[in-house]
Amino acid sequence: MSVKSDQGEALETPVCHRGELSESTPLVWVGDSEAVSAELIRRVAAHVGGAPESQGDAPGIAGAFGARQRPWLTRLTWAGGPPGERRLIRSATFLDAAKLAAMAQDMPSEAIVIPAEHDGVVDGLTEEGTVMFYALYAGGGPWRPAPLAPVPPPFEGLTSPLLLGPVPERLIAWSRELREGALDSTALELVESAMAVVTSDRR
Repeated sequence: MSVKSDQGEALETPVCHRGELSESTPLVWVGDSEAVSAELIRRVAAHVGGAPESQGDAPGIAGAFGARQRPWLTRLTWAGGPPGERRLIRSATFLDAAKLAAMAQDMPSEAIVIPAEHDGVVDGLTEEGTVMFYALYAGGGPWRPAPLAPVPPPFEGLTSPLLLGPVPERLIAWSRELREGALDSTALELVESAMAVVTSDRR
């Protein structure tokens, strides 16, 4: 479903809402962390007000959240810390607290192993437009949910992400298609920052 803005453009329906949308539709944060939600709201308000972005680590959410796949591909990261075993879960359906707890006790065989040398993930497996839910686990004995955060454009902070699926092929095809048109400076900057994970100067 989509709604129309005052200018007439179609706006995408938020993943977590049902029914009619309006100016009073609240934001819904997926996860069990009120402190993180308050911090995210503070950062968004500061950004809109013109304040410089904080250079600190993304706070992350120790739970599951969903992201709609974009042409530039979803990027995820986690806070620093000692290297250890990590597993990433991708799910087409929402992962509630009970499912997260069950997977901590019995890690699914399809969980993606994250080698210690990687500081993030680029998801080239999910089809464009599809919502995918993600959860990260650390430890191995026992597994425990670990903070995981999306990396928005301009995708700064990732130096050695794990590339899932045909990331280079998808980004190259998207970049080529866009460059066939007339790109303004903002679009060109987005393309260049998205492509950085498959160029030698950022790997």
